[in-house]
Amino acid sequence: MDVLRFVESEAIKDYWLRLGYRPNSLESAYLIYRCGNATLKEKHDAWNELIETMPDCSVEKRNEWMTAQKSLHDFLRRYMAYEDCCVEKFLDATPEGNNGRLVVYTLKNHYRNANKVDNELANKAFSSFESAKTYYQQNVDTDGIEYIECAKITVDDANDTSFVSISPFFDFMSVGGLSDLYNDGSENSLAFFEGLFFIFPLPFRAGDIVWDPACRDREPYLIIENCFEAEAELPTKYKHMYEHGDTTDMQIRLGAAEEHGVSFTHKDYLRLEYYTKELLGRHENLEKYSRMLLRRNRFSG
Repeated sequence: MDVLRFVESEAIKDYWLRLGYRPNSLESAYLIYRCGNATLKEKHDAWNELIETMPDCSVEKRNEWMTAQKSLHDFLRRYMAYEDCCVEKFLDATPEGNNGRLVVYTLKNHYRNANKVDNELANKAFSSFESAKTYYQQNVDTDGIEYIECAKITVDDANDTSFVSISPFFDFMSVGGLSDLYNDGSENSLAFFEGLFFIFPLPFRAGDIVWDPACRDREPYLIIENCFEAEAELPTKYKHMYEHGDTTDMQIRLGAAEEHGVSFTHKDYLRLEYYTKELLGRHENLEKYSRMLLRRNRFSG
């Protein structure tokens, strides 16, 4: 299967193609899970294709976030059923399906332009998901919208609220905010994927300037250190992470531009792209440090 379509970074995707790198079954399942621009249906279709075309494997318990799985394929089947049940319960607006209580739905646009504020849907509530969809499609200009936050609110208890992310076409993108709607107490938990850890091959080196297109600040950052060394060294150098790490450890160290230098931060590396625009203002500091790091790479390499 072509799992690379779920890799959001074009720079990483091109690098993997040049390397001939092919993610294994567990890596592929994770890449599908974490893809931010794939709909729930696209993810389920891909997981079903993975089950049909890629080898099964067991998954050992790594940390408190996850349980061991005898079969990745069986887990994915259960996980998809879990997400389908979450969606079904979210769409149910009947009192019978909500402990005898009335619910309403609200919508909030999130724009690619971080400075744009959504006033179009303020103070509007709908009796069902379908009525919200009909109103939206008839009245809202979707230009520039990244995603919609849809909330299901219990009328007499605003604290009893569930959220989903949907596309401007009303495709479900994520049900991460629905774990309270359907919890059978088993391993069908969102925590399984969050408990995984991988080191993927990356094209970035110290001195490269990158950015995260999915991050609303659109800021450029400087790669401070080479991402990972020779593959043979990885299991030894990153032994603790291999054994106990989770997705929060899948980050690299970056430099953020300040008025008089660079401060340090960390970001998820799987969305990063090379930054090709001109650096202006405080971002010019990144270019100065970039030249220094690239020069050091040449001397040490």
